[in-house]
Amino acid sequence: MNRREVIGALLAAPAAANAADAVAAAPLSVRGEANLAAFARLVAYVRFFHPSDAAATTDWNAFVVSNVETVEGARSPADLVARLDTMFRPIAPTMTLHARKTPPAPAALPAGAGQLVMWTHRGVGLPAPPSARPNIYASKRVPVPDGQPKVLSLSLGEGVSATMPTTAYSEQTPPEGPLLQMPAATPSAEDRRIRLANIILAWGVLQHFYPYFDVVPVDWDAELTKGLRASAQDADAAAFSKTLAHMIAALRDGHGEVSEAKPRWYLPVAWAWIEDRLVVTAAPATAQDLPVGGVITRIDGVEVAPLIAALEKQVSAATPHSRRARTLFRLRARLDKAAATLEGQAADGATFKALLTPTDWPTANAVNARAVHANFSEPSPGVVYVDLSRVSEQDVRDKLPLLAQAKGVVFDDRGYPSGSARRLLAHFSDRPLHSARFEVPLITAPDRQDITFDGGGGWTLPPQTPRLTGRLVLLTGGEAISYAESWAGVFEGERIGPIVGGPTAGTNGNINWIPLPGRYGVTFTGMRVRKHDGSPHHGVGILPTVPVAQTIAGVRAGRDEVLERGVALAAGEA
Repeated sequence: MNRREVIGALLAAPAAANAADAVAAAPLSVRGEANLAAFARLVAYVRFFHPSDAAATTDWNAFVVSNVETVEGARSPADLVARLDTMFRPIAPTMTLHARKTPPAPAALPAGAGQLVMWTHRGVGLPAPPSARPNIYASKRVPVPDGQPKVLSLSLGEGVSATMPTTAYSEQTPPEGPLLQMPAATPSAEDRRIRLANIILAWGVLQHFYPYFDVVPVDWDAELTKGLRASAQDADAAAFSKTLAHMIAALRDGHGEVSEAKPRWYLPVAWAWIEDRLVVTAAPATAQDLPVGGVITRIDGVEVAPLIAALEKQVSAATPHSRRARTLFRLRARLDKAAATLEGQAADGATFKALLTPTDWPTANAVNARAVHANFSEPSPGVVYVDLSRVSEQDVRDKLPLLAQAKGVVFDDRGYPSGSARRLLAHFSDRPLHSARFEVPLITAPDRQDITFDGGGGWTLPPQTPRLTGRLVLLTGGEAISYAESWAGVFEGERIGPIVGGPTAGTNGNINWIPLPGRYGVTFTGMRVRKHDGSPHHGVGILPTVPVAQTIAGVRAGRDEVLERGVALAAGEA
């Protein structure tokens, strides 16, 4: 599910309730903050690791929203334990809560009848909207492999702890939980309860199932505290969106993003950060006052540099160049169709001021600097140019003879390849080719303890005819992410040919989606991807063997310097 599909699913959800019914913003007390942090940890432990029927069927979004104020108001650890016990007893009757920092040694789980079961997670299976694609991630209860009961001692922070079985006999799993349902008109993030619940729920999922805490330097407990503090005091939904985005940005995950049930439009312009300036690389024919090669200095009267710096703090990315590319994409997004005012300096030094009207995503995306090159054209005799984002199924059928006869082929992977483009890889070699290692985490214990990975994922590409025997070159850059990096990973790992341009985003693997109250959603990378040699991909990406950077002078001269170098290599001239 991509971002546009997530927003579509959110827009299909029930409309928001009247803001007049919302709980107003207010700061957290020290005790209230500690209470909610303990609640966040306990919710995630029970939701994902207590094997009762009730834990599996509870509407956890509704549960958290309904109880967040009660938890916050506890006056002491003992009071908090009493309140939590009342809430969780119908869901996790075999769990015991303690008003002490360290729980006592767990007692043996009472013997019972029936099968002993436990949770096992492939990634994590979360409720998905009807429009979602089939999800590779799943959570289910299974028989305990060794038949031995397991009980954990859990510290929840600030003088509260728990002992909780992660296994249960069938007779010990109550058949029904408190199946709270969100009201038909779901409250919006104008409501303080919704904001706090979003932080609690999102944090808990990621605490146990984000697969890159071992390579990302983040204090996730500190992010919970910051998120709770800020969301309690956020003045409105717009402020909260930034708070949630800041928390997700701390993950340094190129798939990490907050989606809201808001229509968005986009400025139909292509721009890039070149030589520390925002440069127009393509513009619609109707924008005659917006020169290609022009440097934009102000947007709607706001200086570009501080605008980008502020926006970057809300952008999750695994590498600095990916963060900048994603920020520039977000800079194009608008909440309405009001024209934007772009000011700057043209190549001749003259200033310009242009009005640009936002449009829908497909139309805006059609304005692309790469589109000036016809797909499957010959920028040099015998060298064919292929923009992977524009490869159709018909192209794969019709153009393979052309590619097989070419003395060189330049594959442009600086966008997002089409699904059909993957079929071209099988024609690169007379031996089977393989992708990077796609590894789904297998999780049976909380806090990423004893995590293992299913390494059976990845592509195996048996050779097909006709074989492409010419020089093969790949173009990459910071906008190449996920599937584009799978493509580039084959090129790198199988040593197909030169890789020209800049490093890729450093984020790959199927995404997962966290549905949240108030018509929010969060996406994150749900699996681990490693390179062919087993080294990390996350935060590294595919590095060019021939680094080339576009210049402002090149843009103004109508040159694509990355493509030019790739063509020269494919032609055997460099």
